Amino acid sequence: MNQEARLIFHAMLQSSLRRVLILACLLLVACGTQGNNNAGTGGASGSGGTGGAKGTGGAAGANGSGGAGAGGTAGGTGGGAGGTRAAGGSGGGMTGTGGTTGTGGVTGAGGMTCGVPASFTWSGKGPALGPKSDAKHNLVAVKDPSVVFFNNKFHVFVSTVDINGAYSMAYVNFPDWDHTADATFYYLDQTPTLVGYHTSPEIFFFAPQNKWYLVFQSGQPQYSTNTDIENPAGWTTPTNFYATEPAIVTQTAGASGGWLDFWVICDDSNCYLFFTDDNGHYYRGQTTLASFPNGFGTPVVVLRDDTNPQRIFEASNVYKLTGTNKYIALIEAFDAGSNYARYYRSWIADTLDGAWTPLQDTFAMPFAATSDTTFTPQPAWTRDISSGEMIRDGHDQHLSVDPCHLQYIYQGRPASSDGLPYNSLPWQVGLLTKTN
Repeated sequence: MNQEARLIFHAMLQSSLRRVLILACLLLVACGTQGNNNAGTGGASGSGGTGGAKGTGGAAGANGSGGAGAGGTAGGTGGGAGGTRAAGGSGGGMTGTGGTTGTGGVTGAGGMTCGVPASFTWSGKGPALGPKSDAKHNLVAVKDPSVVFFNNKFHVFVSTVDINGAYSMAYVNFPDWDHTADATFYYLDQTPTLVGYHTSPEIFFFAPQNKWYLVFQSGQPQYSTNTDIENPAGWTTPTNFYATEPAIVTQTAGASGGWLDFWVICDDSNCYLFFTDDNGHYYRGQTTLASFPNGFGTPVVVLRDDTNPQRIFEASNVYKLTGTNKYIALIEAFDAGSNYARYYRSWIADTLDGAWTPLQDTFAMPFAATSDTTFTPQPAWTRDISSGEMIRDGHDQHLSVDPCHLQYIYQGRPASSDGLPYNSLPWQVGLLTKTN
């Protein structure tokens, strides 16, 4: 090869090498960009389950229904897993970001459910709420509590009994059960519409009408309404549910009984009025949701014990068990098995107008009694678990309670008061918490 040819060959070779180097650099830049911009994508969001354990890295779940992904704080157990952290791109690119975490979990309807309790054990302390007197109200007892939690407060309505045995009602509210002593009593006979005999209250919010209902006995079953539960002066003039006592009640209760302790609960179609007669009979009246509070038909007897009438006595409650298709009825009783101390029996039904099946219904195996309650301190401050109400997980007409977190407020009294006339007994309000 001559000199001229060699020069031409070297020039062509250098030009080709430059092209290869340029192409290589372009490929390196492209790889770096690919690594930087196309980092591995995150894993898919974990789907919410029925709760879930606290995970790592994600935001806490909000209160409501559902479960938790990894990184969410769950209300219950078994949440879905969060996204998997993805691998980054290569070739000088940045590491890919991690996958997104699963949605946070929640407590509520979608959270853990406990079903119908197979048994009940409780813990209790001393009295949580006692009578407060003023110049016009010399009280010996507060009893028959009804409670809702609304607007970050417990709202409690109670019967009051004064030194002369006269009954009325009072209202208190407080943020928690450690501050009941600070609560101001409002004596409801200060409200002009509620002067006179009114007792055994039940409180709930009737959502279809956007108003509160206070149900009570005044001889007749009656109700008052209010748009503001915190305005005790706002209760309307009491109205009867029935024009007169139905003949079936008069005939069934007999001379030694009489209707009392009225309790309203609704499903999605109807409202029901339950009550007892202090003589072994449990009744139910019914009207449509659209007609409430009017239109209650002739009551029917749904439970009876004519042999031992004190075993279906008074102070009944009925609730929807959240997370189940069941309702629970509670009725106060006393018998030889309890040494005639008051306690609560329980029944279960699929519907509010259906048949009631015994659940825990003896003093040895009760819903609530001193036999299934551990009191601190000892000895127990009361031998009676009487005339109470479950703490609900809502405040409307469905009267739902969470079987995973049951609490029951009740009236009790010291054994040293045995022998006093009933209207002189020093009833106070206590609180039980389910422990099993």
